[in-house]
Amino acid sequence: MFKIQRNVCDKLGKNNTYYHEKIYNFIENKIGKTKNCNFGNKNGSKTGVKHEGARNIPIRNFPLKGCSIDENGEVIIVNGDGLQGFCRDCDSKRRRKRLEMSREKNKEGYDAYEREYGKHTKICSVCKEDKDIRESFKLSLGMECGLHNVCNTCSKKYGESMGDRLIKYRPDGNFTYKKTDIDQHDDHIMPQYRLKMCTIFLKCYYAKGGELYFRQQKQKT
Repeated sequence: MFKIQRNVCDKLGKNNTYYHEKIYNFIENKIGKTKNCNFGNKNGSKTGVKHEGARNIPIRNFPLKGCSIDENGEVIIVNGDGLQGFCRDCDSKRRRKRLEMSREKNKEGYDAYEREYGKHTKICSVCKEDKDIRESFKLSLGMECGLHNVCNTCSKKYGESMGDRLIKYRPDGNFTYKKTDIDQHDDHIMPQYRLKMCTIFLKCYYAKGGELYFRQQKQKT
């Protein structure tokens, strides 16, 4: 039986780190300051990773799960206690092991995908179109299926509109930035500092549809 492509969650890559402290405080008031991590010790795990050391650890050592803030600023937890069932240490070890296993499984590239999934197409997580893997997807052996989730067309479009937001500012104020299509946007333009430059405080003011203003002030030593 061939494997079925896993659906990619629409919230993948989106987080609410700004509210993490508020969410952890909310969970702490419900279940206390600590939680047990028994990952891999009861039923084992696909990667063979299991928790080592003290099992009762602070809740902030657990990644959040199914938590959000509503429009009224209230904490919403979809189900459970709002925490993953494994601590950050176990999660890190599990991810590294999964990468190793995926790279070994997918080392034959496109042939490995076709053999496992029984087809030569894949659905892009952005445009939702079913496209030929060899024409539209780059290899990513560390991924579960061995291919990127985003097709080349969507990846290029994103790269030109968002990837180039790392504008390289220079002391004279010059910078480089490209925007080739009218449907690309300029949101989240960030500065990329030179590592050997003196400490510079950069304050950017940006209004959608307007211009980018910036002010640099060199710290006196």
